[in-house]
Amino acid sequence: MLYDKKWDAKPDLEYQGITLSGFIAWLEQQPADKEYNYFRSDLCAAAQYLQSQGRRGQDCIIQLPLNWLNEIVMFKPWTFGAALDRAREVAARA
Repeated sequence: MLYDKKWDAKPDLEYQGITLSGFIAWLEQQPADKEYNYFRSDLCAAAQYLQSQGRRGQDCIIQLPLNWLNEIVMFKPWTFGAALDRAREVAARA
């Protein structure tokens, strides 16, 4: 059987329709110093991402479980640039 490069590819992390790679790509397009509010289900970074995808962010993000997505959006500072840095750290570990 011939070797296929896809065998070495890491699976993309996913939670309720949010993939890590898609979230990182979206965060890269946001102003780095723009703030979000983790405690507001309509203003959380993950909710805003879902809204940008045409979904209702409030439905999914009211309480995030302790997973990779929460690790990215929960900790301060609550800026898109800081969230992007944390997302890249998660991706490097995945």
